[in-house]
Amino acid sequence: MFLDRPAFSISFPLESCLEEVERLIKSKRWTKFEVAEIKLIYAPFFFFNYYSYLEEKREDTDKAVVSDTAEGIMAMDAQTNVLDEGIAGLFQEEVPQTSHKPAQGYQFEVERALIGEKDAVKVAQIKMAKQLELPKENLLISGLKLVYVPIWVASVSVAEGTYKLEFNAVNGELMSEAEIPEREKGWLEVTGETLSELKEPGAWVRYTQSVGGNLFTVLQNNPLTQAVLSNKQLQILLLAVIAVWLFFNIR
Repeated sequence: MFLDRPAFSISFPLESCLEEVERLIKSKRWTKFEVAEIKLIYAPFFFFNYYSYLEEKREDTDKAVVSDTAEGIMAMDAQTNVLDEGIAGLFQEEVPQTSHKPAQGYQFEVERALIGEKDAVKVAQIKMAKQLELPKENLLISGLKLVYVPIWVASVSVAEGTYKLEFNAVNGELMSEAEIPEREKGWLEVTGETLSELKEPGAWVRYTQSVGGNLFTVLQNNPLTQAVLSNKQLQILLLAVIAVWLFFNIR
């Protein structure tokens, strides 16, 4: 099978994508998760060169002359018409290889452009004019062409739900990150970390000082039980003390 337009070659393989997904999920403190699905999508983007200029009138001739110019490369999503500087960056560094032949060994989907090239030129001109805050007449769009960008779309399930992550299969950049919540630590984890910290010199003094002032204030107006229930630092300290006592006395 051949693609109707060229596509960038994959430099960020599936194995690397899986490693990055795992790293990202673990950074959110999730130890139990499932990668439900990873699929490869060829997404269409228009790449084009843009040239812009500013004019100013000369007092002596009262004619407008070009006072400044700018140029660059931009990419526009061929489905949403959204400009994407990150994708455009693929051409600003070392230009990736392209081919009409998709990557071997992967199942994939091909998304179709929802706008033709002639209309894309007009839309790109309007979009760039808005971004640069210039009249559209001060912009020239040239060299527009459609290229497929391979994207890994990963569905990840944790206790809170299922989330989608998208990675650029050319350079491995995270394109869109779902708001994956951080997992709250359990009491055993908090206690274990506290015990480890208490092995350090001076840790007991720091904990006692930080808790002592709060405890004195609370005990002035509330029973001891209320103080324990309302002060998380005190709870952690008490648990740590109990754990240390059990460690040295029940073996």
